[in-house]
Amino acid sequence: MSKANKYIISFFGIGYLKSFQGSFASLVGGIAWLCFIVLINPGFYTQLLLLLILIIISIRSINRYMVNSKSLDPDEIVIDEVCGIVISLLFMNLVSAEVSHLSNLKYFVVALLFFRILDGLKPSLIYRIQILDTPFSILLDDIIAGLISLVLTLSLRINLVL
Repeated sequence: MSKANKYIISFFGIGYLKSFQGSFASLVGGIAWLCFIVLINPGFYTQLLLLLILIIISIRSINRYMVNSKSLDPDEIVIDEVCGIVISLLFMNLVSAEVSHLSNLKYFVVALLFFRILDGLKPSLIYRIQILDTPFSILLDDIIAGLISLVLTLSLRINLVL
């Protein structure tokens, strides 16, 4: 397996930390996406395209890594958490025309909390996907958690809570 693949699945080595790998990967990946949203202000299709590219790269990297892995869901794979938090933060710049940096920061914190709670507790549907124990289910449970947290945070922003 290549070094590049290890960097991808571990999100530049974060997956090899001793504890809280998923939380740190979500935090760092979320901050990177937040900076991208605030500085570049990408449109709807640009965000979807980048998410699609990220998911495709994640699927390919996870599949390559799992060929030699003895565990069904290795702790070092954290690229799935990065995909989940990116989904949680999609379109945050497109919902409201006039948003302050403080509002964006609050949105980020709430999205991160929703995502980490859903990813940690794994309610019903998310748990059922995770127990499939396939390379794709490693990623899919985080995609579902990201989608649920996206709906929750967008609802809060649309209703002017965030």
